[in-house]
Amino acid sequence: MKMNREAWLAERKKGIGGSDIAAILGLNKYKSPLDVWHDKQPTAVEIPQNEDMLRGTMLEDFVAKMWANLSGNTVTVPPKMIYSHKDYPYAKASPDRFYGIKKDRGILECKTSARKIDVDNVPEYWICQLQWYMFILGVKKGTIAWCCSPGFTIDWLEMDANPELHEQMISHAGQFWNQHIELGVPPKPLTAQDVTNVYPVSEAKIVEASEDIMQLHQQYRELQTAEKTIKEGKEAIADQIKAFMLESDTLKYGDNVVATFKSPKPTPKLNEDRLKKDMPEVYNAFLEPSQGSRRFLVKEI
Repeated sequence: MKMNREAWLAERKKGIGGSDIAAILGLNKYKSPLDVWHDKQPTAVEIPQNEDMLRGTMLEDFVAKMWANLSGNTVTVPPKMIYSHKDYPYAKASPDRFYGIKKDRGILECKTSARKIDVDNVPEYWICQLQWYMFILGVKKGTIAWCCSPGFTIDWLEMDANPELHEQMISHAGQFWNQHIELGVPPKPLTAQDVTNVYPVSEAKIVEASEDIMQLHQQYRELQTAEKTIKEGKEAIADQIKAFMLESDTLKYGDNVVATFKSPKPTPKLNEDRLKKDMPEVYNAFLEPSQGSRRFLVKEI
């Protein structure tokens, strides 16, 4: 009997999947090891699909069929929604499609992107996902196919299995599973988002900087200075372009629009100062305490 989505989501919690492995390796800028740990907790609530996720799901079949037509391969839907490695049951794979004959079968992963992706800048977490699936299923080849908007043109990257990478993956995955998931011990926060999630409110305490942190401090200050210089240069150039455009809202060069300088449409906005002055009782009745986000400031020595 085919597994439904709810059962598939429950099975994903029992192991490390393709979207998890790059995060564990520190190669996914959208997800941290701590995020993976939270996702595997029994109390974790599955995040509903947003518009981008839904679009990717709906375009998966389009990408698969277009790639099959362009490459001359025959693609098939995997008979199972999720697979486990024979020796490491926590290693899970949910491939999008298979292609080729069974003895020389390949895995096809279908992706969509709002930004331009070519074979030289394929995201590392896409590659990790495919290699993880090849390791779990013992497959020697795979392909990532994707479409980018606008235009929805199809491109793809073929690759062979990488045994050295597979060894690194299962080593890190095993340590993560045994030391954090099985023992219920969260990994250390690594990103700013991790820190604000774990420590949303700061405490009145001081921590002494190490030499390594002071090196990072110096690097940050240098980048901050360079950023300021670049920002000022951009603003000066923008001023010259705006002064050339005057009342026009669009700047063209030949058939191409190269800049716009448009007025926004008027939108209703609450005048808090007036409300506070004219109707202080109403203003005060709707005041509620609000905890702002922690603010990070790097100071000059």
